[in-house]
Amino acid sequence: MKVVDYIFSEGERRSLLVSEDSRIDFWSTLYVTAELRQDHKQTSIKKELYSIKLLRKWEQLHTRDLLAEIRQLNFPSRETIKSIKHFCGISSKAENSKSAKVVSFTKLAKTPSALDAVDKNYQYQRMIGINKFLGFCAWELCKFKPNAAELRREIEAMSAQFKAHYPKGLSNLSKATHAEADDFKAFLEVAHPNHPQNPFSNFEIKLRNYLLIQILYWTGCRPSETLSLTLDDIGHDIDQPALRFIRRHVVVK
Repeated sequence: MKVVDYIFSEGERRSLLVSEDSRIDFWSTLYVTAELRQDHKQTSIKKELYSIKLLRKWEQLHTRDLLAEIRQLNFPSRETIKSIKHFCGISSKAENSKSAKVVSFTKLAKTPSALDAVDKNYQYQRMIGINKFLGFCAWELCKFKPNAAELRREIEAMSAQFKAHYPKGLSNLSKATHAEADDFKAFLEVAHPNHPQNPFSNFEIKLRNYLLIQILYWTGCRPSETLSLTLDDIGHDIDQPALRFIRRHVVVK
């Protein structure tokens, strides 16, 4: 599955979770529409969708369908929640490399390097997103059943179980708003292609990274706008060089 940005004919922009055959995921779309669109920014909605995408990947690896299980009144067990927690701590790069072939989860659960793990704050946010999504869907599935009041308590217990497994010892690094001036200056110097401490060996990669950093620094554009640049967007006039930042979102009519 993937998160796709659509711009509808009236100009409204929406992020949707779609399958590989371009089918829109029903439950994530209902969740976003009912719970998030009113009060959340587009970037926040996309983060929630990425958490749901991660849950879908976990289900695929384990041949599970949690919503189908909840429909049968089988709520996630403690072991299931611990498994989801561990999966939330694995980086996307590691997930993709390890899901390319069939492996047992015991092997997948062992991250061979710290680079395969995400920051605890990121793991925490992923689990919050999954918890809220499952709680919403569970209530939608159960609210019209005769024993809805009892099931409500089951859903609240599931949510509390998720909260009990949120990662502990979160850092305050995510609260930093900018780098110190001296550190940033040193970073710019090391990023130069000819600097001896530049960690990359390929000159083309060094030059590409340096140009990306300079574009971000001097234009103030977003990283996504810089990454979407093509050769046709670069004006080669020596006297008046220019960059064109063009929106290339898919438009749904």
